[in-house]
Amino acid sequence: MKPPAQPVSRRVTTFRALTLLLTGSASATTLLTDSFDSVAFRDAFNNRLAADQTGTLAPLDYSTVGEVWEGFIQSGNGGRMLLAGYDPNSPQVGDMNQRVSLNRNFAIDANALDAPLEIKFNLIVSDASAAVNWATVAVGSAQNAFVNAGSNKFSSLFRDNGQTEQWASGSLAGNTLTFVDGDLITLVLSDAAGTGSAFEDDGATDIAKLYLNGVLEETFINLNFTASDGFVSFQAIGAQGRYDNLAITALSAANPDYDTWAGSFTPTIGLPAADDDNDGLSNQQEYAFGLLPDSGASVNPIAVPLDKATGTFSYTRRAAALTPLNYSVWFSTDLSVWTEDTGATAGTPVLNGEVETVPVTLSALPGNPLPDKLFVQVRAH
Repeated sequence: MKPPAQPVSRRVTTFRALTLLLTGSASATTLLTDSFDSVAFRDAFNNRLAADQTGTLAPLDYSTVGEVWEGFIQSGNGGRMLLAGYDPNSPQVGDMNQRVSLNRNFAIDANALDAPLEIKFNLIVSDASAAVNWATVAVGSAQNAFVNAGSNKFSSLFRDNGQTEQWASGSLAGNTLTFVDGDLITLVLSDAAGTGSAFEDDGATDIAKLYLNGVLEETFINLNFTASDGFVSFQAIGAQGRYDNLAITALSAANPDYDTWAGSFTPTIGLPAADDDNDGLSNQQEYAFGLLPDSGASVNPIAVPLDKATGTFSYTRRAAALTPLNYSVWFSTDLSVWTEDTGATAGTPVLNGEVETVPVTLSALPGNPLPDKLFVQVRAH
């Protein structure tokens, strides 16, 4: 006969965790997004603005000019803005020229925030009859101006065969980029430092950065935007230009050191919000905490775990001398309410190249001794 089972003594295991959070450093103001999410194909272009748009300026309408294709410039076609199309049976094939422009001078907003202006969208350019036909984005003082008009301070043209052209005030500025249907196109306009508005009437010192799928492809310098040059227009000739996921944003915390850091990798690392190595951390988070944005194995900035007895831990970050970021320590006992440990002290960092390891000692605010269940965050902002 087996002896009766003895009661099992269970001890509740307490635990602590250390996490890192990025707050504030990638702050931005979303001025407008447009999903072009029409209920049905061939919906009139301006009939669903409030439903399609978000952002501080939403809803905004558009001005439209050009040849008429089946009666409308459309926001249908599967939730895309079908800017231009052609009918193979029409005598106007090859002459189709449609343009739309947002009825807003976005220079007002960029100047008010002293912020770079970001314009991004996905684009498909298709034309079975002439692969050199194209669609564009342009920024300048005139709405619906032709792509290489002098009133467009910067514009970019994307052909169905993958060729591109960039124009500055009517002059060809570049044609080396290759475009693929569906690419995410991002245009960032700023002052020469990359931190402020491009529209502040400071002469030919402004820059435009053109990204494809979040990767910086080319930088154009010595542009001359003024306070009247913030109109954003789109155009297509003889092709079906399908625009989607339009977003116009004021980047209120641009960081030129991020560009330097991103450019030190081969290939160049993309935009801060992207995740180039698909490890769940944004490029901005990896930048802030001294990680490698091109390695999925580089996800842990904790150099020394939290020691309950001493209240100490260590983490890595980008060297303070290089970045404008600030760092603070926060704690919680329930992952719901967080309190800043304003008394936490940082020891002398140990520098290794452009990354430093920072020892931290918690104050008595989280408790003395520390509670059995404690969560700690380091926030970059």
